[in-house]
Amino acid sequence: MTAGYRSSDFRRSVQNDTKKKPGGFNKRAFYEKIWLEKEHVLPMLLVPGAYKDLNPNPRPEDLVLDLATNTMVVKSTPYYKFQKHKRKIFKNGKERFIEEVCSAGPDQHNPQPCAPCAASDAGDKSITTYDGFAITIVHLAYYHGHPMVDRQSGGFIQKQQDRSLVIVYDECEGRTCNFCRVLQGHPPVLEQGETWPQYPQGTISTIFGRRRYMDVGKNHLQDILGWNDTLGKLCGNCRSEVIVDGFTCDFCKNMVIDLSTDTRSEEDIRKLIANPHPCMQCGRHTMLQEVVGCQTCESQGRTVRPIGVFNTVVFGTKQGEGTGSHLTLGPRQFATLEEFGRTIDPGFFGGKTFEQYITELAVPYEFDKLLAPHTPAEQAKNMELAGPQQGGPAQGQWPAPGQGYAQPPPVGAYPPPQQPAGYPPPQYPAPAPYAPAPAAAPAPGFPPPPRGPNFS
Repeated sequence: MTAGYRSSDFRRSVQNDTKKKPGGFNKRAFYEKIWLEKEHVLPMLLVPGAYKDLNPNPRPEDLVLDLATNTMVVKSTPYYKFQKHKRKIFKNGKERFIEEVCSAGPDQHNPQPCAPCAASDAGDKSITTYDGFAITIVHLAYYHGHPMVDRQSGGFIQKQQDRSLVIVYDECEGRTCNFCRVLQGHPPVLEQGETWPQYPQGTISTIFGRRRYMDVGKNHLQDILGWNDTLGKLCGNCRSEVIVDGFTCDFCKNMVIDLSTDTRSEEDIRKLIANPHPCMQCGRHTMLQEVVGCQTCESQGRTVRPIGVFNTVVFGTKQGEGTGSHLTLGPRQFATLEEFGRTIDPGFFGGKTFEQYITELAVPYEFDKLLAPHTPAEQAKNMELAGPQQGGPAQGQWPAPGQGYAQPPPVGAYPPPQQPAGYPPPQYPAPAPYAPAPAAAPAPGFPPPPRGPNFS
């Protein structure tokens, strides 16, 4: 399933991409995205894709030798790289953020129209641009399927093709789950003012495991690399610490660097393996691959089992807030697929083994479609920028730097001059009320074992 993805390739990709400085999602993308939260441990399996950077001018570190053609090609990464914009606005005295995928494209010398880019170039300081990295996961938890409700009309949304109900999935909340209560024949427990849709009989279901994706920044991507390095030090069979024996040629498998005899420092070795290295046996320059051994397994006649985030169930959580937050492993850290599968009712697997069932879910997203950017007009509307739908310039005629998108003057300054024709007068947000910083939450405790739906 995912065991073929090499940890060394993942490490090099993250190291190269997090050095690079950065130059709204549709409803489906927002619904399938998942966040790691404090004091909540997520059991999940990361799924590697094969995404290539479409920049017509790739960096040297983005190239790798294609062994089939013996030519240098753009290497693929297990995660999808894109850029996005975030805008901070105030509404009713409250601060909120709006995100949109950048539509400028990967070619910096030929950028495509992008409303947030135009506004930022014109001096709008409320917009920031940064790199995003999307990675597919299989969230190993129980979910309830149910018809999707139209928030405006309160009715159920139907497909245009056959008028069947659109089914969406929400994670089971365990003991307090209202879907479980309804399936058991009990009324839901509602808060004051809350309503419960009258779902048609038989339209609520329960499944195990759901394909989702995480959207992280550079710091959190490096945290996931740290998970991979932590797991890479252990043997998946016996949990003993593995020993790095050396590094082999990716083409002929010749041992290029034998650590049992090499006298160079670890720092020198790390620098060597970060770039293509010549092999004296086949003469090719290839990326060297790590070879590990386990003394415990070798003494018992077993083969070492290398593990990482792409072939092991990991238990992820989050610590800290904002830019100071980090993704960490929970106390249990990891489990093999076989170990985790033994804790789940096999009745949910449809007659398959747990590994077969998860393999069918572990299909990488087509992020180029899922995270496709909106048009500039849609971007401007979603981010509440002056644009075509608000009497601004027509699509493709966005203001040049320094024109339009006037910013609020500093406190005490004279009123700004009259806006250019076609632009609405600026709206200045009220200052946010002072609120004391929340007290630090305690560190997450030991995660509970995987729980099933509340059918008791």
